[in-house]
Amino acid sequence: MANAPRTGPSYVTTFTGLYPKNHKVYSNLDRLNEDTSTLTERMRDAGYMTIGHFQGAWPSTFINLDQGYNILFHRGIPIYKPFKTLDDAIMSLYNAVRAIVEEKFLLESSVMTDQAIRYIRENAQSGPFFLHVAWNYTHDPYEPPKEFRNKFIRQNEISEASKKIAMYDAEINFVDYHVGRVIRALEKNGLLDNSWIILFADHGEELARKHEDGRVLWGHSNWVYDSSVNIPLIIRPPNNMALSPHQIDSVVESVDITPTILTITGLDTAGLDGFSLEPFFRGESRTKKWAYSVARAYDGELESSLSIRTNEWRYIETYYGPNKFVGELYHHDPNCYDELNNLYNKYPDIVEILSEKLRHWQSPESIMVK
Repeated sequence: MANAPRTGPSYVTTFTGLYPKNHKVYSNLDRLNEDTSTLTERMRDAGYMTIGHFQGAWPSTFINLDQGYNILFHRGIPIYKPFKTLDDAIMSLYNAVRAIVEEKFLLESSVMTDQAIRYIRENAQSGPFFLHVAWNYTHDPYEPPKEFRNKFIRQNEISEASKKIAMYDAEINFVDYHVGRVIRALEKNGLLDNSWIILFADHGEELARKHEDGRVLWGHSNWVYDSSVNIPLIIRPPNNMALSPHQIDSVVESVDITPTILTITGLDTAGLDGFSLEPFFRGESRTKKWAYSVARAYDGELESSLSIRTNEWRYIETYYGPNKFVGELYHHDPNCYDELNNLYNKYPDIVEILSEKLRHWQSPESIMVK
């Protein structure tokens, strides 16, 4: 579960191992305190070459999440690495123009993916590295390349909503294609046997969700339903570990990713809010009972929410300013994940238990509009 449905706080949570209440980034306009240690800094200090590829200053330098990168690229342009030769400068200019052309004409190529593959190819034997690539194609407006769009758009689509959802699916397929390119590069250069691959998202998306108050919800940022915060997390261990693939049933959180990476690389996890998922890799029977999410209003919004999720229930408290509160309780089972039937009034005992847990995690006062 993402601990926030916005890129800023979710990304910072993932890369610090801290909940939003502790790293203080709630919106896409907040900046991480420079004194807060990031995963990238810890990896760099442990001897890893750290490389980041983003499509722009967001969400890296814009929110101070560039801390710890040895090399940082925005649209193929190195941010930290100075141009040592004229060829370097020309290549960076070429990459910048290429990135614009790719987006303008919806091309299948990706300068970010190519740059990541280039690093793998040229530095396969240069020592340990931490490589992060942030593909953000699955954001509105959904404009996948034609060859991906054609896989999902049917000629007889009956509504604009269904077409938009199909375009979103095509964007996911587009990202999957580029993830595959990086994995094949690792294999081709003899690195797949000793590389960890972690695939995650910062948030989900509301795709024409019908809210009980009559609204139709699109996008993300303000809501903490499963559709906004139930995100993929796939961890692929090195081939040489001979671990059998399996899916765990326990709820886990974005905040657990940093301690997991630190554990598998033998680094200290003291002072973090998250828990390492490494025992799950060995098949140990452990259960994490709770996952939390927060969406705090900003820029004149009135809607702020706290949520707690278990394997069976999701409980939400939404505050519309200081004087209006709405509670929602949804039951989850393998056959029902739509969160449309609000059971808040039907199960007061469950509400009381989850509300107490939620308020112990974070007080409602901390997210209300002042």
